[in-house]
Amino acid sequence: ETGINAEYMGAAYMQEGVIIENTAPTYIVPVDLTAQILAELSLVDDSRRKHFVYHVASPHGFGADDILKWLLGAGFHLEKTSWADFRSRVMARGMQSGVWRWMDLLDYLHAHWFTPYSTAPRLPINTTAAENDLGRKIVWPLPGDIEKKAILFRYRAKGWHWLPEINFDPWSIARAASMHAGPGMDNFGGGVELLEGLLQACDMSKWTPVGKLYIRRTLVRRMITRLFVMHDQIPRSLAVPVCRPFIILGLNRSGTTFLHRLMSQDPLSHAPKLFELAFTSTEFASEDEAAQDAQADLDALWTVAPGFKQAHFMHAHAAEEDFIIFEHHFVSFSLPTQLGPEYKKWMETQDLDRAYAYHHTFLQQLAGSPAARGKKRMVLKMPFHLFALDALFREYPDANIIWMHRDPLPVVASWCNLVSQMREFIYTDFKHTSVGHEQLEFLTDMVNRAIDFRQRRPEMESRFLDLKFTDLMADPMSCVAQIYRHCGEDLTPAALDAMHQHLARDPARLPPPKDQRAELQRYGLDPEQVRESLCRYETKFLAHEKMR
Repeated sequence: ETGINAEYMGAAYMQEGVIIENTAPTYIVPVDLTAQILAELSLVDDSRRKHFVYHVASPHGFGADDILKWLLGAGFHLEKTSWADFRSRVMARGMQSGVWRWMDLLDYLHAHWFTPYSTAPRLPINTTAAENDLGRKIVWPLPGDIEKKAILFRYRAKGWHWLPEINFDPWSIARAASMHAGPGMDNFGGGVELLEGLLQACDMSKWTPVGKLYIRRTLVRRMITRLFVMHDQIPRSLAVPVCRPFIILGLNRSGTTFLHRLMSQDPLSHAPKLFELAFTSTEFASEDEAAQDAQADLDALWTVAPGFKQAHFMHAHAAEEDFIIFEHHFVSFSLPTQLGPEYKKWMETQDLDRAYAYHHTFLQQLAGSPAARGKKRMVLKMPFHLFALDALFREYPDANIIWMHRDPLPVVASWCNLVSQMREFIYTDFKHTSVGHEQLEFLTDMVNRAIDFRQRRPEMESRFLDLKFTDLMADPMSCVAQIYRHCGEDLTPAALDAMHQHLARDPARLPPPKDQRAELQRYGLDPEQVRESLCRYETKFLAHEKMR
């Protein structure tokens, strides 16, 4: 899918830790996209055809500096070297090198590919004729995105067995992030120490090659964003306030995403989009560039975990959970889904007030961005806030909490499926049955902590509104109206119109009925275990609910 499956030079560069200077720009033309364009051109009616000669090629050249920048973002640091030095390294490594068998060809071509002449101005590629006859603009994928898919493909296929171990030294990750962020960007705000604790809590020997690559790149990416947050930080008294946010909580898979994206349509609200949570507003030259990078990361994830896309669809421009902010701080209840229970044990020892202070700082910076400036409120969503309501209210004392409730049986089965999609490509010894008991304990702990908070702090009850999944699916707009009334906010005609339009595009749908026993058995559970574990939750919130 718009990638390549035999990037031998890229593998050799990473293997040797160097890249050849004066490398000619590479013009990668994906065969699937080229075939699609040729097919469309061949079907153009001759009566409207204006051209008979077409230039079908990507204009995006990919030179040595581009490769260095992309690999740095992926967590690899390479030095430039000469063709002669690279050749001697490959010959010394012999058959263990990814390109040793191609050396005759490289000897023949090196004068064209690796000389000062080869770095001449980029090729004059012009696709105007093809675009005129197609009646549309050709959108070529960026070379870095193609390289990313190529690397992930080869890792997944175990086709790059010669690659060295990925370096998980926290300072190596920090240096890669600092170099990518730019000169003077070296204030990690204690992030390196947090990252060190995270890595010490994990058993990396159980990670697959593609899992290691994904986690290393994610950690570098999160550290880069943290650097920008620290760089842009100003005294809180001078920052844009985050007042009376709507925060949607509930067991995972209980309709929180549907409600979040529906409420995000209100023109007076700002529900942070995925790209706004992954990056700061100052990291990229434009929102389009940030969104494109975020979408490329999603596409790469779906390459190695295609089932995740069906389990939880995400898009760079869609409202998304704010757990990503906590991942910049390396203390996030989302990370146990990837890193396992060992990480959660370490995380429990960390200062959650400090994590929520970072979360608030990030949201204040976002509130001052062009997209959010002037909006009345933030609309946030993250089930994991249930773990830490004390810390949440200390940071956001005027928050409005909407807690969604649903029958635990489909919730637990669906959540185990989503976690499995992530674990399957990360762990060498993954078994579906290993997920069930761990995640049931995780979800039970989450809701019990929240129930404990509400019993301990009855004066906070007015900050909560409890809604049922079945009611949301039956009449979404009535639930939205109830939320606004409870929070003392006006549901304006503009908000109503935008939400109705959204529902016309994405209506509420009850999921098809499933054999819950069979679904749960796949993860080593049965309905009786789930009911017993979450009995306290069901008794308090769903005692009179017809389960579905």
